[in-house]
Amino acid sequence: MGQRLANTIAYLKTFKPEQFEGADAKDVTFPSGPNTNLTLKGQEFINRVSFPNFYFHARSRTACWRHNGVEVGKRDFLGVA
Repeated sequence: MGQRLANTIAYLKTFKPEQFEGADAKDVTFPSGPNTNLTLKGQEFINRVSFPNFYFHARSRTACWRHNGVEVGKRDFLGVA
C-alpha cells in the first residue's frame, strides 16, 4: 500500500461518529464558480454535489477501463460479479 493511501486511512480513522451528529442540517459552503460560493445544508450537499460527483467519476473510470479492453459491468460495480 502506498504511503499516501496509508496516511489517508490513518487520518480517516481519527474521526469519531459523534463528530458527524447533526451534520445533515449544518451549512456547507463551497466554491461554485470563479467568484461565487454556494451554501447548502449537509444532506442537500450530499444529494446534489457529492453523490453526483462520485457517480460521474465512477462511470468515467469504468468507461476508460472498457475503452482499454477491460470487461467490466454493472455487477462489478455492485460487487456481485
